[in-house]
Amino acid sequence: MPYPLCAVDSPGSTVARDEAAGVKLVLYYSLLLFAAHRAVQETLAALRAHGDRGALEPRLTPEAEFDEFIGFRKIQALAARHGIE
Repeated sequence: MPYPLCAVDSPGSTVARDEAAGVKLVLYYSLLLFAAHRAVQETLAALRAHGDRGALEPRLTPEAEFDEFIGFRKIQALAARHGIE
C-alpha cells in the first residue's frame, strides 16, 4: 500500500498518528506561524502596557543566539565575498 511521504500539520495531528500512517515528513508551518503570531501579540501588548523595551528583555531571544540561528556569520561572509556591505 502506498504511503504519504509528506503531510501538512493540521489541528489534531500527532507525531504518533503520522508515523503510524507512514508519513516521512510533516510540514509544521501553521503550528509555527500560530505560535509566532501569539508571541508577537503578547510582546506588543506587554510593550503597550509597560512602555519599556528593557522590561521585555526576558521574553526575547538574545541577539547572539538569534544570529547563530539564522546563520548571520555565513550571511556576512557571503556578502563580503560578493562586495556587499
